[in-house]
Amino acid sequence: MVKQVNVGTMKALDGYEFVTAYEERLLEDVKEMESNSEWIHDVKTNQIRLIPIDLPVYAEEYADKYGLDYNAVFDTAQEDGTRQIVHDGKEERYWCLSDTGLPAVGERAKLFGSALGRMKPAAFAETMNYGFEVAKDGDTLAYLCYGRVASLHAERSYEIMPISDLLEIARRHLQEDFGYARFVSGTNRHDMTSCIWELPEMQEPLINAYKEAIKEAGIHSGFEPSELMPGIKFQTSNTSNSSAFLFPMFRAKNGSWVRFTDGIGVRHEKRPNKSGIEAFDEEANGVYAKLFETPERIKELASVIIYNGPNCVVSLCKKYGIPKKYGDEAREMIASFTDGGQIPTNAHDIYFAIAQGVGQARFRNASSSLVMQLEESVARMLRCDFTEHDVAGTVSWGNK
Repeated sequence: MVKQVNVGTMKALDGYEFVTAYEERLLEDVKEMESNSEWIHDVKTNQIRLIPIDLPVYAEEYADKYGLDYNAVFDTAQEDGTRQIVHDGKEERYWCLSDTGLPAVGERAKLFGSALGRMKPAAFAETMNYGFEVAKDGDTLAYLCYGRVASLHAERSYEIMPISDLLEIARRHLQEDFGYARFVSGTNRHDMTSCIWELPEMQEPLINAYKEAIKEAGIHSGFEPSELMPGIKFQTSNTSNSSAFLFPMFRAKNGSWVRFTDGIGVRHEKRPNKSGIEAFDEEANGVYAKLFETPERIKELASVIIYNGPNCVVSLCKKYGIPKKYGDEAREMIASFTDGGQIPTNAHDIYFAIAQGVGQARFRNASSSLVMQLEESVARMLRCDFTEHDVAGTVSWGNK
């Protein structure tokens, strides 16, 4: 008998993604996810065991044996699923392992390496179980999302910060600090929640500061700041150990978002005197100052002269894993500004061009997870020495 998956069940399956242009709908989806989530505090790390699932055809058998939802088991048992059930060592405590929980399994078992991803389910489970058996780092905090293990954290150090609370704090600070914040878009997945607000009332003062920074650097930029729109990006996750972030951004004419500072971030870690939510509320007070730090960073970048612009683009993209199809747009942009590399340019234009090239991923059916990954790769360039990539001769893409 073939069993159907209804719309409600789809939210529990790997790959679920909710995208909206309405702020309240994003918050509603986050709250629904939270209402279908659970934090399990009494999991002993050295008692965790994985049980491999052979094939989807056996999904009903596994569901009956371990008291699990058939649709969850069937989805987990697919070729691109984790094909693992998690047993926490206690009687009748079994859960399917979601895609987002797979990295956490290796982290808690202290076993890493690309070979693990190539193992068959039975071999992977056996290997991880050996790691769990000798684990010495105490208890595990299990995060269940729609009944499946979405992540495993170190109980002694991980701080739970409800995403709906973080969103409400971000909204309040935007209203208090910037007057009017226009919601642009939001995305909610099991492994990440993010959204962006535009700040129309801050456009004029920030663009004037941007232009002044370029002027003080004493260069001519190929990019016109007048059409940029400032904004703030919110990003967080329950499944990783990273931070809850607020990033100052600029939206370019082609719809791409460009970041010049690290913004503010509060890690999911326990503190002696305050909660993570309280820490995020305090740090969010500084996002206004961070927004006005961007012109100074722009001036620093614009002051770095690059003599081989197109080559610099290719070298940076290769180092930071930017695919050729996005990096080539940036290279062609810089080539047009520099007469094919004959005229010097600056690090600001190089960085801006790459950010715009990567921004096109949003309009080419790239997944939101890939877009975020590429944006993070570009942002890491802010901490590099651009002159190290200013090389003469021919720099090819190779296999990129």
